[in-house]
Amino acid sequence: MDATVTPAVEQVQEALGVTLSDETARRLAERIGAVAEAQTQAALTRARQGQPVWTEDEIARADDTRILVVEVDGVLVPQEAGWHEMTVGTLAPLGPALRLDPTHGRATLAGGSASYGVGGEDAEACWWRVYVEARRRGLGTPAVRTVVVLGDGARWIWDRARAFVGLPGVEVVEIVDLYHADGYLCAVGHALYGAGSLRAAAWVAPLKDHLYLHGVAPVLTALARLSPTTEEAVNAIADAQTDVTRNVARMDYPRVVARQLPIGSGAVESACKGRVEARLKQAGLRWGVPGSHAIASLRAVQRAGRWAAFWQTHPDRQPAAARPPPAPSGPPDSNCPGATSRRPGGTRRPRATSRRPRATSRRPRAPAACARRVWPPPPPRPVPARDRRPRNVRCSCPAPPRELCCGAPLTN
Repeated sequence: MDATVTPAVEQVQEALGVTLSDETARRLAERIGAVAEAQTQAALTRARQGQPVWTEDEIARADDTRILVVEVDGVLVPQEAGWHEMTVGTLAPLGPALRLDPTHGRATLAGGSASYGVGGEDAEACWWRVYVEARRRGLGTPAVRTVVVLGDGARWIWDRARAFVGLPGVEVVEIVDLYHADGYLCAVGHALYGAGSLRAAAWVAPLKDHLYLHGVAPVLTALARLSPTTEEAVNAIADAQTDVTRNVARMDYPRVVARQLPIGSGAVESACKGRVEARLKQAGLRWGVPGSHAIASLRAVQRAGRWAAFWQTHPDRQPAAARPPPAPSGPPDSNCPGATSRRPGGTRRPRATSRRPRATSRRPRAPAACARRVWPPPPPRPVPARDRRPRNVRCSCPAPPRELCCGAPLTN
């Protein structure tokens, strides 16, 4: 059983006095989330067709900054077919407020309210989700003039980033997360001197400082001077040289620091844990693809602060007069030519018309104009009580004796 819905069930019980089972709450959440995912899919379709993705009222612009930060990462979730990666994109305006970096003691532009794009498709579809959300945050309007893309060294990120967010008139700044860049050096140090050894730490520490202060040039020089003696060390050095060489411009940290831009992708890593793993990666859970997308989209809407607007347009929130009339719960009118009977399993079949008519002395009535009988039927109209009197008792009325008394006093 999905224990993550238990707090919601308890809150409903406490606030509304309504008792729900955990399974009912789960199904309701997936049904509501399916609407959020359907809205995202509709926006993706409009984007792929070159149509306007959002209306003017739906675009959330930041009035005090023209910088948008986009962070992309992936996280594994358990699905019915096994572990599968879901991609997460975090988008937020950047600046003009500053925050102090406690690690290096420098000031960086602070991020604003974040929104998210989450999906379990391939890399191309992931970037379409990021693009759609970036459009909602003002990309393609004068509100966004610079897009900062942050991520690790995964090639699926950098092979597509500029193609999706590099619109005309928009500057794209690509940055490899500094802590992932440090990981390349740690892998080499562990291969050379042993994992967790003091010699490995002593070799890595100064290179981290050089990378932060001077960029990749000192790092590439240090890697070229190494003389590995094991195959593991040879492979680690070759991998580090390849990754660093491919991302030279994205590891130009002195230039990034001078512009007070962030160099860490902690926001998207936090979103992976708090928005995806906290809900989908629970003990014993196995998700289908539609269910995982529905819950992830629902959490993205709620955590982005768009729940009120989303719920106002949700079909379950529409007035009863605006909804289509519900199907009758009772048996249909047998006099209606279009009447049907329900089979087990939800299928319908035409009502049999070859039955032998029953013998009756009453005149058959004409069928109604194909109007379904109201079900349940209305209560019968009240019949006035009649005071039945014996036939041999006369009343005081001048009229002849009648079976029913007219209401006057009786006489013998």
